[in-house]
Amino acid sequence: MKKLLNLLGVFSLLTSGAITVVSCTPKTNNENGDGTEEINDGHKDVEILNKISEKVSTSFENLSFKEDIERNNPYMLVAYTRVSDSKKTYQLNDKDQDDLAIKNEFLTTFRAVFDNVNREIKNEYSNYYPNSEPVSFSENDVMIELNFIDIEKLIELSGLPNMDGLQAVAINFNVKYEVKFKDLVSDNKYYASFNMTTDLKKFNLVKGGALSYFNQNIIDFYNDKDQIDVTTGDFKTLYDNFNLDYKKDLTTIDNIYKKILTNFIQANENLKDMITYNKDKAFLESQTVLFNSDYDRGFYYNNGSNDIADASLLSKWVKDNNVEEAKPVDFVSLYIKSVVPKFAADSKLELGQFKFSLDYINIFGMTLSGYFNASNTDFISTVILTKDKLETKISNFANIIIAFLKYYKVNFKGGYHFNVSTNIWNNLVEKYLANKLTNYSLPVTLFKEFTSDKDVINQKLVDLDLVAFKQVTGWYSKEIDYDKNNNLFWFNGGGRDASFVFGSSNFYYMPFYYLWSSYRYDVVKR
Repeated sequence: MKKLLNLLGVFSLLTSGAITVVSCTPKTNNENGDGTEEINDGHKDVEILNKISEKVSTSFENLSFKEDIERNNPYMLVAYTRVSDSKKTYQLNDKDQDDLAIKNEFLTTFRAVFDNVNREIKNEYSNYYPNSEPVSFSENDVMIELNFIDIEKLIELSGLPNMDGLQAVAINFNVKYEVKFKDLVSDNKYYASFNMTTDLKKFNLVKGGALSYFNQNIIDFYNDKDQIDVTTGDFKTLYDNFNLDYKKDLTTIDNIYKKILTNFIQANENLKDMITYNKDKAFLESQTVLFNSDYDRGFYYNNGSNDIADASLLSKWVKDNNVEEAKPVDFVSLYIKSVVPKFAADSKLELGQFKFSLDYINIFGMTLSGYFNASNTDFISTVILTKDKLETKISNFANIIIAFLKYYKVNFKGGYHFNVSTNIWNNLVEKYLANKLTNYSLPVTLFKEFTSDKDVINQKLVDLDLVAFKQVTGWYSKEIDYDKNNNLFWFNGGGRDASFVFGSSNFYYMPFYYLWSSYRYDVVKR
């Protein structure tokens, strides 16, 4: 059955960043084993789909509508008449023959890139596409919007003579497309904006003059933007939510920078009446980011290295697995040095470096391109987190983990045992008997019982709302055994992946993970 992968947000291909799969849980039909092989194959398929999707997005970004274009043939001249100062936006209508001719002009350009990308992918993965295409779109899913450019005001702004008769219009090109690999499908959007003019040479002169004026008036915006501490000002929400992975989520930090920019422009008398924004475009373009995958954030998925799994064991920071002796400082040290070694730093972490993209900005309706610059150099903004502030957050994480371990009096005797109260036990058994309890839902249920307990609430654990406890991969059979006495338990031959997850960026800690073990989890009535 086809599995639809919902991608995170609208992916604008004029910005950088990898497509992120939000949800994909391949099913396992292995009746004789734990399903590890099939699940691993499914996980690899998702990685390949991501790789193909990134190739498609990069190709569209680099080859489609990168520059302004010149069109002055008769059927394209109609486009300049569709918008005006009183009608600033117009969407091409397929039922209008003149509009359809304009649309087909742009589709011809897009299809050339589209067909080439399909050929390259089929050549690389020839075994998987014998009679199908990896990428597809429908012309009904193409939307082209024309936007008015006030060319007279731009000419006046640039101060250039002999520009009579120059016409220009801004084009927004939107298309939905699918990328397929085996039975996986990802839905994507490509969005491009560019200018079309009757005389490209003259238009570039006007555009250059407008950019020069813009740069002179935006220079103060650069002040204090070369280095941003995520614990300060508008950026503090990133720290509060432990949102530190800007490959996984560029949108949130992008919106913060956008807010600061728009406030600056609105307060500038020389800019506020001429600037509009392309809301679907990103303002930031990533140059470097600290975290590039789940594995950088403490995640483990049989990736050929046992380092994270070994480093995460409870015994690495809790002597003899005695949770009563657990100390936050020991967890912080272990987590930073071994579980997420990218956290290790002398004084501060560089979470990412970003350019400011002019694609987000319009001047009198004219779409810009390129990057903000200071002294003819692309401006780079670096986002940092100091070591002490990082340790504060990880310590909060540790306090919650320790409270959870003590709440269930977790101990290790040939396997991990969670000791639950009579009330919790009765709730679990009731769900089990109603076929509403699996090893997917049990960790979540245990954590919900923990967080809803009044005694836990009264502890006022800082950042408790940022922590979840769940099974993160689902390698193995979902069944739970019940011995009709005081035990709910399950075996796992492929590793235990019940994990604490911290922050909106999902930093993982898997303390109970044993690769290829025959240990079991037990939930025991006290």
